[in-house]
Amino acid sequence: MKKLVFAATLFIVGAASISAADAQSSRFVSYPAPVWSWSGVYLGVDVGYGWADVDHSITVNSVTMTVPTNISGFIGGFYGGYNWQFNQFVAGVETDISWANMNGTGSVVGKVGVVPFAFQAEDRLRWLGTTRARLGFLPVPSVMVFGSVGVAYAGVDDTVVGSVGSSSINSSFAQSFSTSETRFGLAAGAGVEWAINNNWVTRAEWLHYDLGSTSNAFDASRHAGNIVRAGLGYKF
Repeated sequence: MKKLVFAATLFIVGAASISAADAQSSRFVSYPAPVWSWSGVYLGVDVGYGWADVDHSITVNSVTMTVPTNISGFIGGFYGGYNWQFNQFVAGVETDISWANMNGTGSVVGKVGVVPFAFQAEDRLRWLGTTRARLGFLPVPSVMVFGSVGVAYAGVDDTVVGSVGSSSINSSFAQSFSTSETRFGLAAGAGVEWAINNNWVTRAEWLHYDLGSTSNAFDASRHAGNIVRAGLGYKF
C-alpha cells in the first residue's frame, strides 16, 4: 500500500512538473509575423514642386508673336485609391487633388520693320487633379515600383497683353485678354512606395500632365508640366 501511494505521488509530481514546463515554454513560442498585403483602400497627403512650359501665340492688329512662359512653384494636397494585389503585381486606381501656386511671366519686345511691339503673357496654375490607373511590381514585399496613366484636370489663369506701335505694354496701343478656366487633359507618371508597417506607406512620385491647347481671338496656348512630390498614406 505504501509503495502504491509513493508511486502515485511521483506520478502527480511528474505530471505537474511537465505541465509547468509546457506552460513556461509556451511563453517563448514565436508566431509568424502577419504578411503585408497591398490590397485595400488608402488615403494620404503629399507635397511637392511643379514646373511647366506654357507656349502662347498672341495676335494683335494682325501681328502674331510666340511668347513662351515658364511657371513653377509649390503644390500639395490629398490622394486616395484602392489596390488589388496579385502575387508580385499590384493593380489599382487612384485620384488626387492638389492646390498649387505655380506662376510665371514671359515677354517679347521688338520691331516689325520700323513698327515697335511688345507682348507679354502671365500664367498661373491654381489647382490640379488627376484620376489614374496604376500598375505596380514588388521587388520585395514591402516595396512597390509603379507606373500610372489617366486624365488630368486643372484650374488655369492666363493674361496676355499685346501692343503694336509701342514697345511698352502700358501704352495706349495695348490690348489685353484674360481667362480663368478649368482645363482637361492627360497625366502619366511613375514612382516608388515603401510600407513602413501594416498601415503606413510613404511614397515618392514623378507626374507629367498635359492640358492640351485652347484658343480665342487673341491667344492660342498650350499647358504641359511636371511635378515631383513625396507623400504619406494610411492603408485601411
